[in-house]
Amino acid sequence: MPDRRDAVKLQTIASGRQIEQTLLEGKRSVADPFVVYILAKNAEEPAVSAVAIQVPRKVGKAVRRNRIRRIVKEVLRKLFPRFPSPFRVIVIARPRAALLGYHEVSPLLERLFEREGILPGSTPPRDDPANP
Repeated sequence: MPDRRDAVKLQTIASGRQIEQTLLEGKRSVADPFVVYILAKNAEEPAVSAVAIQVPRKVGKAVRRNRIRRIVKEVLRKLFPRFPSPFRVIVIARPRAALLGYHEVSPLLERLFEREGILPGSTPPRDDPANP
């Protein structure tokens, strides 16, 4: 049985205005079956990362959509403590996400956050290839 004392409670993005702002101003990144929008939180917001997970009906019936939501939530729950500063993260699943399990989703999202330079020890992508 997992130790519940180590569990991190995910803060959810509560308002539609925050979701809309994250979608418009956030950095869009794609890991094949997922589209992820990432926006650093400003000083007025609580210093805790927040998440919204969207799984459209095109992915499948409610049971399948909820399973994807649970898997993504668990992966993010394990990754959020490693974030150096608070972010708003929106994860949108594509239909192919229904075929993946936890062990496929976890490395996908971890590599995505490393590629974006969010996880410590990772380097942000270079904008200018001529200037290494």
